[in-house]
Amino acid sequence: METNIFKKVDLAISLVAAAGCDIEPVYFNQVAPDTFYDSKEAVWQRFYRPFTHARYTFAMNSDYFAVQELTTDEFISPVRGSQNADKSNIFYKMHYHDFPLYFSASYFVYNNRMLGISRCWATLDDLSQVNLKKFGFPDGTFDNWKAQMEAMVGIYYLEGLDCYGGLPLYPGSAKEEKPRSTAKETFYFIEDLLKKSIKGLEAKKAGEKEQGDIRQAAAAMALARLYFNAVSYIGVDMYDEAAKVCEDLIAGKYGAYELDADWTTTFGFNNENSKEIIWSIPNESSQLETDAYELWTRQMPANMRNYLGGLTKSAGNNYYCLTPSLDGTGKPYTYKLGSPFSKFEDTDVRKKPYRYLGNGKYEGMFFFGELVNPDNPSWKVTGTQEYYGKTLNLVDQVAQLSKGKTESNMNTGEENSGIRIIKYCPRPSSNDARLLFNPDIPLMRLSEAYYTLAECKMRKGDKAGAAKLINEVRKRYFEGGNDPNPVTAGNLDQWRMLDEWMVEFLGECRRRTDLIRWNQYITGEWWDHQPDGGVNSYKKLFPFSATHLQISKVLEQNPGYEGL
Repeated sequence: METNIFKKVDLAISLVAAAGCDIEPVYFNQVAPDTFYDSKEAVWQRFYRPFTHARYTFAMNSDYFAVQELTTDEFISPVRGSQNADKSNIFYKMHYHDFPLYFSASYFVYNNRMLGISRCWATLDDLSQVNLKKFGFPDGTFDNWKAQMEAMVGIYYLEGLDCYGGLPLYPGSAKEEKPRSTAKETFYFIEDLLKKSIKGLEAKKAGEKEQGDIRQAAAAMALARLYFNAVSYIGVDMYDEAAKVCEDLIAGKYGAYELDADWTTTFGFNNENSKEIIWSIPNESSQLETDAYELWTRQMPANMRNYLGGLTKSAGNNYYCLTPSLDGTGKPYTYKLGSPFSKFEDTDVRKKPYRYLGNGKYEGMFFFGELVNPDNPSWKVTGTQEYYGKTLNLVDQVAQLSKGKTESNMNTGEENSGIRIIKYCPRPSSNDARLLFNPDIPLMRLSEAYYTLAECKMRKGDKAGAAKLINEVRKRYFEGGNDPNPVTAGNLDQWRMLDEWMVEFLGECRRRTDLIRWNQYITGEWWDHQPDGGVNSYKKLFPFSATHLQISKVLEQNPGYEGL
């Protein structure tokens, strides 16, 4: 891939380090930013420090994936032999919406976002005191950087609002800790940040590649997300506002974007060329490696490298899988929610076993069936527990089939239980190992604007208009555009809408938010998850961890968790 902002900061660090070799230290009583940042490379390094934190927060740390996906009908982490056997693993508990105060995932989700906010404001404090012209930066550079930091802060706060409700609001660096504001105050604080940032950001021009910087469309997409879920956040219907932002995104007001004709262009090895991606985290072999939320490692069996001809860095610990579509006898579940693999049409080009085709091309978005290298059958993924030494056959079930048992719940998994997804970070074969980790991690893409606008239209009674938008995205997944089950005004209801969100955005850290918007997160039933009941509606928000409560002087716990 081409040089991107994260690669620039690596270069800056290298240059600064090289310049500092064999030089005696010089001590100052006070060091002003304009003195300390004494080269263009040092200035770039300072500006991009918040992006390295964003890289970790938005594309590497698994905790946000856990709270948004493992608490829903899409993914699970069941007991598999000795794995999760004590049932104390938080990823196991989350399926049942068991959120204790020592909830580590909640700790890191909150911590990473508040720390990110702090780093954005600190960066602006430092760079506001630097004479950028002295280093050859063009006029308007600081205004653009300020807008990027404001947008990033808005996105951090948006995810925090989604998970916790009202938050401590910091319009800039602060020495004193602030108490929580209300959800409504937090909402409008985010809106103001995002609106201001859009004015100072650049719009993507046709033909430009994604490099990880924040442009107008990213702030606009975040604003659309805010409005789209306003009923959940503050009890105010803002679907019209969300629709307007999405219409503008699709029309190109915020930059040149269009749907990719091939989904592997969006997620594949050269996806910096994608026309659909609005914001992504750059990724590159041997330099900026991430599996996206550790999804490969946490999903795949231990010997998974054999499927790819012995590809390095491809072992797994076999925790996550998709929620099953079939019970222990092979009968399909009839729940409205869940069963993600079965929600894909059989002719959908994504519903194939993953296969690397060479030259950066691949097909299939899942691992299922016998895990045998499709090009060399002597390479097989063998089991280490119930199927020790045998070729693993991944099934869309969770049951102790090796023992002839059919009971299916979170306690009855085996190492072959569940379908695995390879949406982010597809793997090459060992022959093309240089491509490993080359796919960037998409955080926002234009198809979200299509689906958001579709749901807004649906809620306003225009089901035909909604169906047209969804089908515009769906058609790329079928040979010749021959969709066997297109969305129509007649079949579009809340369940079909939720299924469409699931199929298009499976694993993209939004399922919990979608279920809450449709009032199904607490009241819905799927596989081994029973409705929480109205008395537990407080679980739509997560608790602040005991650690944060202990070190804070003013942080107040969310209602419902005080007695834990």
